[in-house]
Amino acid sequence: MRFLHNVIGPDFDKADLVSFDFGDVDFIMRLPENSDRDGEKFLAPSDLTCITDDQWDITGDSIKTLTLAKHRWVYKYDDPVNEIDSFLTDIYLVVKEIPAEKQTQPVPLNINTFSGWILEMMHHWIHLTVRDMPTGEPFEVVMKNWQAPATVADMEIIKRDNLDWVVAPYGPIDNGPPVQHICIPLNRKYFMMLMVETSKMYYADLADPFLDKEIELVEAQICDEFLSYINIVYSPEILEAIKKQRS
Repeated sequence: MRFLHNVIGPDFDKADLVSFDFGDVDFIMRLPENSDRDGEKFLAPSDLTCITDDQWDITGDSIKTLTLAKHRWVYKYDDPVNEIDSFLTDIYLVVKEIPAEKQTQPVPLNINTFSGWILEMMHHWIHLTVRDMPTGEPFEVVMKNWQAPATVADMEIIKRDNLDWVVAPYGPIDNGPPVQHICIPLNRKYFMMLMVETSKMYYADLADPFLDKEIELVEAQICDEFLSYINIVYSPEILEAIKKQRS
């Protein structure tokens, strides 16, 4: 794909297909080669129903999390004479286990309950981050220092044939642009979370052609390209459960 200022990135069409099996759901995507071998983390495509408890991490929100891929892609100026890096994009793909008390409810199979729960989870993250700070400020005031959705209406919903996806920015204001979090429901037990962060390369002897707003636009285009190569295959049972939630 070609971006602003004649910048090009990895070729998704030629990337390997990667598949993760969740029993009643197959998650399939194209994953271009990692540009940063030292920072690479990648769980080999596998049957995730066989993952043992000790392979999961328990995050601060007490949700079991498993890292599937941590990749970095370098985007370059398409100039054969002066081929230099333009910006980097880091992607972090994890699967999270929905708490047991939520699995009996239609949380992931209904976009309204799923997006509401994602909002609660992000607000809980903020509480965990600031709970030890001696500010004593109410949550509404603390929220002003964060780039995060205040309500479900602040989230972007990506319409899909079966289960819709939720996109929300998250991060402190003083850390620059927030990290985009794309939440993809799979079944009653699991959902995917993809985090995407793009940063510019700086050179002392070269002017920076990218405005901050342009980098945000490029990051959105990278997200769109990556997501367009994701395919989810649901079992007939999950499709029937989704149908009931919509009726």
